[in-house]
Amino acid sequence: MSNKDNSQTPVANITNALKVDMQQLDLILDFAIESKLPFVIWGVKAVGKTTKIYDAAARRGYRLEVLHLATQDIVDLIGMMAKVLDDDISKKLEKLYDESTMGKDLTDEEVKWVKDTMMNGKQKTIWTRPEWLHNDDDIPTLYFLDEMNRGNKFVSAAMLPFLLEGRMHQHRIGKNDVVIAACNPSTGKYSVNDAFAHDEALKDRCGHVILEPTTEEFLNYASDKIDAVTFGVLKKTQNCRFTNIGTFDLNFKVEPSRRSLINVMQHVGKKEDRWLRKYGRSVIGCYLGTEFLGVWWEAKFQNDVYLTIEDLMKININAERKQKVTDAITAIVNGKETVKLDIYEASLDTVVMWFEKEYKDGSSKLNWLTEYFSLACIPKDSIVSTLSKIDILKNPFLVEHFFNSGLLDQVPEMTKYHAFETLLKGKK
Repeated sequence: MSNKDNSQTPVANITNALKVDMQQLDLILDFAIESKLPFVIWGVKAVGKTTKIYDAAARRGYRLEVLHLATQDIVDLIGMMAKVLDDDISKKLEKLYDESTMGKDLTDEEVKWVKDTMMNGKQKTIWTRPEWLHNDDDIPTLYFLDEMNRGNKFVSAAMLPFLLEGRMHQHRIGKNDVVIAACNPSTGKYSVNDAFAHDEALKDRCGHVILEPTTEEFLNYASDKIDAVTFGVLKKTQNCRFTNIGTFDLNFKVEPSRRSLINVMQHVGKKEDRWLRKYGRSVIGCYLGTEFLGVWWEAKFQNDVYLTIEDLMKININAERKQKVTDAITAIVNGKETVKLDIYEASLDTVVMWFEKEYKDGSSKLNWLTEYFSLACIPKDSIVSTLSKIDILKNPFLVEHFFNSGLLDQVPEMTKYHAFETLLKGKK
């Protein structure tokens, strides 16, 4: 067993940006809506950014305003200019024509000044409130700035204060409103501006995540929206270009600043451990970067016990070792054995990392992994996603091992994974 929570921390890419699936994005959106901190979702086209925003607004009971910045003109966004009387003039006019006083509380000089000013047209220029900006009611609103970095420079300049401060000229969003943006990567396939890369103040005032949903998540989303034939084609070709979304990194580094540390950790640092285990890694990672996340998480949970790859590999030595592993991932709650999901999920991450960095075909027997997955306390449906990440279907040795182990006979959910379903039919 180990007290060091290495496996809980996401693997950092060169930008220190957090890459998340749909489930993780839900957690971060909940935090962004509650904290009102600016937040940016990065992703290629048609990856599900807008879909998740619709889901989040509906889940939280928010009215949704979607602004497609790549196709909107600056006039449509910021409203029109109008000339109005100076505020001081307006107040004196109210007194002058107040039915209760009829201007009696104004001196003759003030009355003459007001009338002369009206004749001379002393006015100021203001911006009218855009129709999409609902600051005149109490309905909580989620403003979604879609394709924010694809708008022209005038649109971007106008909307940056809105993202950061909820401000459009003299107009502001309501106290319960929230602003979230989506951006496309600068991969050469899009015409984008690099405001976030070149403006440190702008970059560190926002949270940033790269949305990379799993193929399984896409299939689940599509299953009730397309016909059976199309769905079957996608299942059979899920590793080809029809469903692959590709991967990318941001062209700037996500890291904490004095300002972002205060802004984020005043919301996060005092949360209960239960909240932190569910939301903490995703929230800290997207706002302060995965490097800071690793340091903070180790300091916070340094006394927690987690399973190392060595612990897992010794599980089939004897019954005592198996019980120690079981004790590490379970607890008795209200008389029932309950899985400690944070520790269990960390162990799965450890397994995936071991396959990616250390495993070589046939170089290590995998009975220990079969033994671990076969524990009665293990949520069997989670095995599907773990084996999908390992992508055992590309390795004949792994396919043969898991079929011969009998593990699949214990996991009826495995048939949901299309390739296993095909192989199972072939073995019958």
